[in-house]
Amino acid sequence: MILPTEILLPYTTITYERVLSYQWYRIKIIIHTQCQKSIENLADYLPDYFPDISSDKCEKQYHIYEHSLSNNEFQALYDKLINTSYLRINTHVDIWWREYQITLNGKPALLFTNEAGWKVIKIVCEGDILILTCGLTCDPEKHLLRVVREVLYRSLENYGGITLHAAAISIYSKGFIIIGPSGAGKTSLLGRLVDYYKCDFITNDRVILLNINDNIIIYHLPLSIRFGLGYALANPKLRAYLYSGTLSRKREYSAQDINLAQSNAEESWGARKKLELTPREFTRIFNVKNRYCVPLKGVLFPQLYKDKEIFHIEEITPEKAMEITQAELLTPYDQTWPEPWLVKRNGSVAELREKSQRFLYDILTKVNRRSLHFGVPFVDRNQQLYENIFA
Repeated sequence: MILPTEILLPYTTITYERVLSYQWYRIKIIIHTQCQKSIENLADYLPDYFPDISSDKCEKQYHIYEHSLSNNEFQALYDKLINTSYLRINTHVDIWWREYQITLNGKPALLFTNEAGWKVIKIVCEGDILILTCGLTCDPEKHLLRVVREVLYRSLENYGGITLHAAAISIYSKGFIIIGPSGAGKTSLLGRLVDYYKCDFITNDRVILLNINDNIIIYHLPLSIRFGLGYALANPKLRAYLYSGTLSRKREYSAQDINLAQSNAEESWGARKKLELTPREFTRIFNVKNRYCVPLKGVLFPQLYKDKEIFHIEEITPEKAMEITQAELLTPYDQTWPEPWLVKRNGSVAELREKSQRFLYDILTKVNRRSLHFGVPFVDRNQQLYENIFA
């Protein structure tokens, strides 16, 4: 506990209400926090259970400490840290953060501050990460989730994983990726398959694939699920939840938004208005599980037709699959989170790009590849889906 002791003792006492531990592959995350709301928020994004991984070798541990200070304590500590930092490394990292070099007990450390009004400090030193918030912090309970997500994302990539802009489900303990450009119908297909087949949910928007003993494994990442408002209103379960007033991520939808989504197909299936759910909300609405990881069986390439009743499945070649999938490959560059910051990359960008493309093509030559053309409303073709995709 060197990091919080060194930083905080002059300003506040150190106590923890909760200490939690999670392990993804060979990465162990140990959380020490005062903030019950942060734990509750994080739990909304984590899988329902983690497998027995006591036999797995843990090669890297991260201790994450979270403290809430008074506004005066926070400002005094902020001023001291900024005044004693001797080098600004990057003007901006991960879009929002400024990065500084500081020294703690003779050890180099990184200080991250935000100048967009969030009022939060994050410090990294030898695998320890300290999160400091105060009464003026914007959404203080969300910073723990952001740190855990960043650590997982970059650490799994450092173990050879690749990240795709995709969703993932599990059915009969077989994992399937749903991938394609924005507007292709990835989330719409995800919702239908979970609703009709009671598939287990793995992840949405970002999928990480890792080769473990010659098995390709899909790993969960703690991210929200975003449905077009029109699709949410067309699905009875999502519509009931939308009108229930119990959304964890509050969004204001006007009567005009809802009327337009109900009456206009283009708006209904577009990306302008979204219903955003946590993984826990999503799995409870559809009475399914959120799984930690699953072996990859196949890749689905959806194409949504907004004005047709159509349903067509066909196998595609590895070359065609690579053409589509390569455009959604986010290793080594993710436009949303462009620069790794809490966990630095192993290897150069050029090396990662070459390895990730080679790994991706190798995957596509070994798994089932199916394009799925479907329209609105979705035609009930359960048997056809099973025979052509899930069998």
